Amino acid sequence: MRGVAPQIIGRARAIGSNARLATSAISYGEIMLGGIRGQDSLPAIRAFFAAVDVHPFDRAAADAYARLPFRRANFDRLIAAHALALGATLVSADRGAFADIPGLHVEDWTV
Repeated sequence: MRGVAPQIIGRARAIGSNARLATSAISYGEIMLGGIRGQDSLPAIRAFFAAVDVHPFDRAAADAYARLPFRRANFDRLIAAHALALGATLVSADRGAFADIPGLHVEDWTV
């Protein structure tokens, strides 16, 4: 939530009503942790998640995770598996973290 690039805000607005913005419960937990620890503004985080759906990490996501190349202690793998299970596009500035995951569509909205 820190230093949100104007490009990201523009891309989110450009999506319009034809698509929904959503996040994984894994990402939600990571972001909430930052807010609770005072690294980010908790009111801003809560306002953001009032407008964004949070998808629960379910059995389909766990099955997708089990098929990914394993990397210990890496939440990005759980997030990628969740996107695959939902058939969603994953938005991240760290494309390299997901480069070895077949079938995952990743977009970097910071460029």
